Amino acid sequence: AGAEGHEFVVRHRPAAPASGPASILTQRTVCANGMKYTFMLYYQTDQAERVRAAVAVIAKGLELFKPRTTATSTATASAPATSTAPATAPAEK
Repeated sequence: AGAEGHEFVVRHRPAAPASGPASILTQRTVCANGMKYTFMLYYQTDQAERVRAAVAVIAKGLELFKPRTTATSTATASAPATSTAPATAPAEK
């Protein structure tokens, strides 16, 4: 179970008027910690790079694109499991 991210940009230009701006839908999907998050923006523009830059700036501060991992969870996972319970004798028949 790791983090997985996807991004796509879809550009659509309406048939009429041809001089009008294209519609651009930008979506980012991230899977982390068993949950899936999707972030979408819709623009009326021809400049896909400008849309990607806007998404990158907005996403910088969003935790759903940067899942937090704590140092304690890593240390706990790497430490061997030890039992403090006293040993018990097998049950008598």
